Order: sequence, then structure tokens, then C-alpha cells
Amino acid sequence: MAYEYLLNGPLGVRPLCDLVREFSKIPEIKGVYVRVYQLSVSSSSSWLTNLCPIAVYMTISKDEIYLAETGQIRVLRASDGAFKRVLTTQLTYPRKPTIFNEELFVCDNGLEQLKIFDVNSGKLLREWGKLGRASGELRFPRGILILSDSRGVRVVVADTGNSRLHFFRTNGDPISIWKGPRGRKKRRKFISPWDVASHNGEIFLLESAEYSMNEGSRCVQVLDIDGNLMREFGNGHFIRPCAMEVVKSGVFVLDRDFTRFYKRSGKFIREWKHQEVGVNSGFHVTGIAMSTHGELFTCAGVVDIGAVIQVFLYVFSHAVQFF
Repeated sequence: MAYEYLLNGPLGVRPLCDLVREFSKIPEIKGVYVRVYQLSVSSSSSWLTNLCPIAVYMTISKDEIYLAETGQIRVLRASDGAFKRVLTTQLTYPRKPTIFNEELFVCDNGLEQLKIFDVNSGKLLREWGKLGRASGELRFPRGILILSDSRGVRVVVADTGNSRLHFFRTNGDPISIWKGPRGRKKRRKFISPWDVASHNGEIFLLESAEYSMNEGSRCVQVLDIDGNLMREFGNGHFIRPCAMEVVKSGVFVLDRDFTRFYKRSGKFIREWKHQEVGVNSGFHVTGIAMSTHGELFTCAGVVDIGAVIQVFLYVFSHAVQFF
């Protein structure tokens, strides 16, 4: 088959309500490994697949997984991993798909662009950006946040190669650039922001300066809507953070082989290492998304195997918390 998926795991495949009843009897569990989907290599552009290892990112909307991989975006059913359709093949190296108002926003890391597609038809609606450092230009963009508040709707891009946050209108017009946080006496500039998210009026910025000697450049910074620094956490704790999911109960950070969980205040709670699903090497998670059913999905691209999606259910202190 062109598209294959496997369901397995120590707990087998059972209805979520049955799992909840069983898990609620257990005092405390770091991360319950529910199941895994393994999808064959299926890039529409074979030269792209052969050129570099697969990197996969995803978002979840209406029980559908939008899986961004080299050369394309595939849509899967979240409940069992079944293939539904290819949304688009008009991409090179897509990063961080994000859905807003029936439109899918995605960074194309190979073309230094943002592309926006119709989430149902896959039609390319608009695109902007080119390689550079000036306003409206990008360099290895990786993260996207759609910020909607009293100031209107803005697209915030983690412009990784330029070490800045770049704000745009949804039509592509540039608004402003943040090169560093405000509200601190000894200001430093951002260093390689990889992801950006928001919750309750706060902006969360994940820095991942892998080769920097400054451990403080691998952290989560929390900013207010004006860019003032509120707090930061994870300093000296991260190895190679690459993505995060911010929800009501806290912040999940993907850090090489680990998921690390913090309260939004920055208090560290726990961490767990990912199952390797029979893979001996080259298995590093790159994408993360939370479903409305309280399941956390992580994904990784493995050379010669394809995309591996792991599904976890989290139970803390005798109670299931759906975030």
C-alpha cells in the first residue's frame, strides 16, 4: 500500500473511555504510551526525500492530523492514523502548519516563504517572503502563531535564521519586528527562535541555539503583548528543543528524545523519554499537538522508515486531565 499505518503499544488499542477508567486507578503516570502510527515514506518529490532526512511537523483540527513532511502535507484521521488525502504538494521543507479560519498557514523553510492554503481543497491562496534580512524577508522560518486580539489578526513568524519575531498582516504586509524582549536592564537579542505560541494574552517563545555557548539561549521566554519580558524558564535544562505546545495546564517542550512538561509559570513538573518504536537511531521528535480528547501527539521523521506518530495520554495525581 502507498500509505500504511500500524497500531500497537503495551496497552493495545482500546476505547478511550476504557483507558480513562483504568488509568484513574493508577497513582501517578508520567506519560501513558497509548499507540503509534508508522507511515511509509511518501514524498511526492523523490529528489527531496533523497536529499535530506525527513522532518515532520503537525497540527490537529477536527480529529484530523495535518502532517507536514518533505515536499507535501498529508491529512490523516487522528483516531486511527488512516490516510485521508494529500492536501498539497506545493512545498519543499514545510514547518509548523497552523490552522486559522479554514486556512492552513505553513513556513516553507526551503523557499524562505509563508504559504497559505485552503484547509479543505488544498488550493494555494497566497504566499509571501524571500531570503533576506530586511522587513518582509525571512531566513529559515520555523514557527508560526496566529495572534487574534483587540489589535486585529496578525501572523507572527519565528524567523529563526534572522533571530527575530516578524509580525505580518494576514495578507502578507509586514507590521513590525522584535529582535529581543523589552523590560529588562541587561537586554539581549533573541537567539534562534524555533517556535512561538500564545495563551491567555502571553506570547511564548522557544529559543534553540544548539551551538551557542550561552545556555540561556536554549529556553522559553514569556512576553506580554507589547514584547515586555515577563519570565523565562528551561535555562540550562534543554539539550536541543525544537517545538512546544502551550495549553491551559502547562507547556510541553520537545527536547531531542524527551518531552518536558512545565507549568505556565515556568515550574518544572516532569519529563519522559520517547519510545523508539523499534528504531535504533535517527529518531528525534520534531512535531507536537494536543487533541481535544486529551491525547498528546508527537511525530518524528526517520530515514528509510518514514513518519512515526506517537500518541500519549497523560494522567496526573489520580485524575485524568484533558488539557
